[in-house]
Amino acid sequence: MEFQDIYRKHKQWIDTAGKSGERASFDEADMHGITLDPPILEQGYFAECDFNSIHFSNVDFYQSEFYSCSFKQAVFENCDFRKTTLDYSDFTEAIFINCKFARADSYQAIFFECTFKECSFVGFNLMEADMRKSIFDHVDFDWAYIDKTNMEKAVFYSPTNINKMNHISIILEDELILTGSDAVNWITWQS
Repeated sequence: MEFQDIYRKHKQWIDTAGKSGERASFDEADMHGITLDPPILEQGYFAECDFNSIHFSNVDFYQSEFYSCSFKQAVFENCDFRKTTLDYSDFTEAIFINCKFARADSYQAIFFECTFKECSFVGFNLMEADMRKSIFDHVDFDWAYIDKTNMEKAVFYSPTNINKMNHISIILEDELILTGSDAVNWITWQS
């Protein structure tokens, strides 16, 4: 099926709330050179797709599912990941500017050496993620659920609502695990 047919059917599927058309589904696709304008990234299904080094601006990823996708060195500006699944995906060295992760889910995703600037992690579920050496600059952690996430050598600048996290357990050097107020105090001390 040609990409334009997938796009047209997916748009119809979104516009009719699934009553007609067909949800876009991509498996092991190289997404370079394809027009990724909405709505193809909204409520789409992507498995093992290559999005490396792509620049996303003002993109709504609402309720999309990304499994084992690669976003290495991608840039995200003003993007909305509300209710998005990011399981097992690799965002190594990605940059996120003014992005929202409300109620997004991420299981064993890699955010190694990422930069998060003025982002909202409100309600973001991060489970067993790799966030080593990442920079968190003015990130809102209200109601975030962070479980067994490696934050070794992470840097925090003016984080907000860290005391309002739903849950927190982080892994540091030598597999030291900090939970609850100990983890919150460590983040506070880092900022």
